[in-house]
Amino acid sequence: MGGNETGKRVPATRRIAADVEREIAAGQWKPGARLPGVRELAERYRVSSAVALSAYRRLEKRGWVVRRPRSGTFVAEHPGEVVGRNTFFSWEKILPSGRLPELAAWCAPGFRFENYWGAQYYSVPGYIDWIELQLSGKEAREGIILFDEGMFPGMVKRNLLMPLGELRRDSGLQIPEFEPALLRACSYGGQLFGVPFSFSPVMLFYGRRIFERNGIPEPTSTWNWDDLMTNTKLLTRVERGRVTCYGLGLLTDPSVWGTFIHQNDGEFFDCNGNCAFDSDEACEALGYCCGLLSLPGVCHHTFGDRRSMLVDRLAEGRAAMVIGNGIDYAMLTERLPPEEWGVVALPGRRNHRGGFGVHALGISRNCRNPKETFRAIGRVFAPEFYRDYCSRSCLVPACDFERYGIPEALRNVARTGRILWMGEGLNALPVFDEIKSLLLRRRSVFSAERCRELCAAVNAGL
Repeated sequence: MGGNETGKRVPATRRIAADVEREIAAGQWKPGARLPGVRELAERYRVSSAVALSAYRRLEKRGWVVRRPRSGTFVAEHPGEVVGRNTFFSWEKILPSGRLPELAAWCAPGFRFENYWGAQYYSVPGYIDWIELQLSGKEAREGIILFDEGMFPGMVKRNLLMPLGELRRDSGLQIPEFEPALLRACSYGGQLFGVPFSFSPVMLFYGRRIFERNGIPEPTSTWNWDDLMTNTKLLTRVERGRVTCYGLGLLTDPSVWGTFIHQNDGEFFDCNGNCAFDSDEACEALGYCCGLLSLPGVCHHTFGDRRSMLVDRLAEGRAAMVIGNGIDYAMLTERLPPEEWGVVALPGRRNHRGGFGVHALGISRNCRNPKETFRAIGRVFAPEFYRDYCSRSCLVPACDFERYGIPEALRNVARTGRILWMGEGLNALPVFDEIKSLLLRRRSVFSAERCRELCAAVNAGL
């Protein structure tokens, strides 16, 4: 890979990009091959790293390469392919399903499907940066964007999404009616920016036979934190020093301990967008989570476990209760007949408001034909597709609850619950992971001093 002596008057960025493009076209670099790093490219052309990076960005916009932060730059699978601007932008860490291309093909046939490369959810800032890049420049694309409630405030602040209020009113499209709480989860500054596709409530699931066998009444919607703690101890079975039936299985996810914080009248963020989980209410809720985790009869899901681990234990009679979300509900419907298990809202303390997350579809800010694109989103809710897709993808439908057989307990969360967590600053995301690590490591005490330190660190970077 070398310089082009005949093109000295051409700007370095364009000259380097043209050289790399010619080499790819000639077959020197095969699809999927890793290209020289930015620093190496800069040294070869005797330019700055910024110029070399700009060359790769130019090639990315033209469809010749794919850049993967912390991994490198790679030749695109179909280098230089001329495609239309219409694109379905997605990321499998938003919808935990390998069927996203199927969703895109049904929703928007003819659109190009683009999936973000990020390997874990805490790459959210990278997903937003990636979409912003796709919507920029002469080769900008447009179309449908998949997002969830945690990331979309950042997208709105970057002006990546188009308001949908007028489209929803004027399109004439028969999009289903949604619970107001689900629409609020897709709204910012009083404007709607997304159509809810599925929602994921935090719930308490339980095995009816275990409760019956132990002579303990089944959980109700009036259970509080003390009831949960007490019955977890009562339902735990230990034989020869080994737990044979866990009283409780716990999904260690921000959605779970975030709901505990909300139920104690605490918040992640205050009205000014600052972290607020250093309040007495939030610290008390996190301390309660530590107390649960310290019980020998509590098992928890951690990174590397099968996503179905907790549900499998409940189905096999090795756990009496499980605190999980919409994915756990969908998996349980496949593993057990309805008469063998039940579901209620997460037991509360100062209030019984449930918590939930939302997955939604929005339209890019630069869309040239928003009405047609909005109609494409409406195709998702065709019953012949929507029911089956949600079932196979372990998703809870966000509409027509009666038609799709959603239990009343889940409906109530959609009607009265709160968004799990939503912040102005995406720098808060790694801190949520740190809190989980502290909960699992310390288990018995979560200090108010540590909460203050974490909040100060997040707010400094917002």
